Amino acid sequence: MPFTYLRISVTDQCQLRCTYCRPIGYRPPPAHTLLTAGEITRLTTALTHQGVTKVRLTGGEPLLREDLIRS
Repeated sequence: MPFTYLRISVTDQCQLRCTYCRPIGYRPPPAHTLLTAGEITRLTTALTHQGVTKVRLTGGEPLLREDLIRS
């Protein structure tokens, strides 16, 4: 069965600071490890050609990433 739904977290944690996103001892990964807006665009484009019909951006408030607003 093919996947038709893609969920991409555009931040490493949400802004609510709950224990789900920030468990005890959590250290955020370096910012350079997050997907860039261009990488997200290329990934979603490639996967739509493979049958993905729905894409959801998650990760707290995705619009906190200024680079995503322009894309």
